[in-house]
Amino acid sequence: MHKPTAQGAHRFWLLVAVLVALLVTTGRPVRAALDDVTGHWAEESVHWLVAKGVVVGFPDRLYRPDWSVTRAEFAKMLICALGYEEEAEVARRAPSRFRDVPSDHWARGYVEVAADLGWVEGYGDDLFKPNGLILRSEMAVMIGKALGLQPAEGLPVPFADSAAIPAWATGYVAALAQRGLLRGYEDGTFRPLRHTTRAEAAVLILRLLREVGRDADLFGELTWVDPDHSRIRLALATDQVEIAIAGRGIFRAGRRADLSALKVGDQVAVVLGPGGRAVFVSASFADAVAWDVTVDRLSQTISFAEGAETRQIPILPDADLYLNGRSVGWDALPDAAGRAYMVFDVRTGWIRILDLAVFDVVGVIRHVRLEERHLVVEVAEGLETIIAAPEVLVFLNGEPAELDSLQAGDTAKVGLNEQGLADYVEAERKR
Repeated sequence: MHKPTAQGAHRFWLLVAVLVALLVTTGRPVRAALDDVTGHWAEESVHWLVAKGVVVGFPDRLYRPDWSVTRAEFAKMLICALGYEEEAEVARRAPSRFRDVPSDHWARGYVEVAADLGWVEGYGDDLFKPNGLILRSEMAVMIGKALGLQPAEGLPVPFADSAAIPAWATGYVAALAQRGLLRGYEDGTFRPLRHTTRAEAAVLILRLLREVGRDADLFGELTWVDPDHSRIRLALATDQVEIAIAGRGIFRAGRRADLSALKVGDQVAVVLGPGGRAVFVSASFADAVAWDVTVDRLSQTISFAEGAETRQIPILPDADLYLNGRSVGWDALPDAAGRAYMVFDVRTGWIRILDLAVFDVVGVIRHVRLEERHLVVEVAEGLETIIAAPEVLVFLNGEPAELDSLQAGDTAKVGLNEQGLADYVEAERKR
């Protein structure tokens, strides 16, 4: 992963970064409430960048997410996002290389630093066209250069209108799409000659920040939440930290939420403000169930059929692993399992919790004899009597249960231990 750096890059201009304006005609920093992004598909991304000090908005409390972005404005977003505000302040007082970016232009310093870093280029006759609306293809090139990527020449471009992408942008579009930073529209197009909207710019800048690890001050798993006192606790890589929440910048699964909506087990990204209080919180939880899976311990992946395709997902090296409801190590994982419950790391898409179930008997319960701890299950070959182990784990309709909760007519999937006793039962009852 490439993280942009520059000589003399510092962070003591944090106040400037928090107050700088995006798209203000006066060029003066103005903090706005951004009333017009409520319910917008880019709402979380916009508020996230506001908390980071990358965007602020117009003086009339609006962000105008569907307006187009100029070249100067996008250059400023990149500079603020990647932490070069101090260099921009210095460059503002230096001679400009572009004839159409005069000394009093509000974005002069940002444009100069972006050019110094090789992220932007001008046109002929020493022109930058700062007020020109930036195309999506131009945006892709600027982001690719800011990441230090090389154009992926020869790599297929996964968009239906790839032939319309200018040759000078094709390699960068392909490289960014391969990394998941460019995803196109629902119809499979990229629309390279369309102007970039302020909403699209916010989403792409946030993906850029995630790519270089600058999107949040803290990131971890939620272990405790106290809505009444506006506090949460996160498990980080090496310890736990308790955080006070300031304001209402709370989102879960991309939607604005109250603190009470956060759940233990969520992965949470936090942006800190003055006094170390959280000014923005984004919680996410992604999981899935797959059937008839195969496990490759060598490559640390899991595979299963998804429609006509075979899907393969990597497992994080430090993932929590379970087999039939019990914590195990890598060596204990089977080569195949009947069911896999997967919880994904929201940043990598890899599996962070894997719960496998191996079923040795599948059928319908006909009798439950509690005194003998016997389950009589009807399978294809007839009736099979199974003895439940003392430590048997039982789930009924997905909820933890006891052996005496089972009854005739329940569909049961049973895992057996080495002694042939039932130590895991998943039962379903028609409601």
